[in-house]
Amino acid sequence: MLNKMKAVLKSEADKAMHWLRRCNGADNLGLTIIIAALILVLLGRLLRLQALTLLSAALYLWAFYRMLSHNVAKRHEENRRFTELLQKCRTELGQGFTRLKNIRKYKYYRCPNCKSRLRMPRGIGEKTVTCSRCGHSFKKKA
Repeated sequence: MLNKMKAVLKSEADKAMHWLRRCNGADNLGLTIIIAALILVLLGRLLRLQALTLLSAALYLWAFYRMLSHNVAKRHEENRRFTELLQKCRTELGQGFTRLKNIRKYKYYRCPNCKSRLRMPRGIGEKTVTCSRCGHSFKKKA
């Protein structure tokens, strides 16, 4: 009797492990969703707002759905897009801090053609600027 129960438990454990191996698991997007849900729970408790607590529960469910999903290709694509967006935000933030740090030395412009950022030393007067990315020339005062 005991051996039969052990065999059944082992069989069920093997089935569960096989099912879990096919799941997506945790990735950057899922972990970010969980952290956002945790922050919303804390804010909801602190501010006594039930809506934030409900929203955090929905975020937890979404994160666990993503982790247990068997559509791994779709979850990888979602995570790839999120990672690209996160990298773009980090780059913009870092460049923004650099521009802020150098605001007394340089004047920053955007190319009217390709919208790339350009800089000129301050105090040199009006110059013709040529964009290094697209080659467009335009006049700007520094």
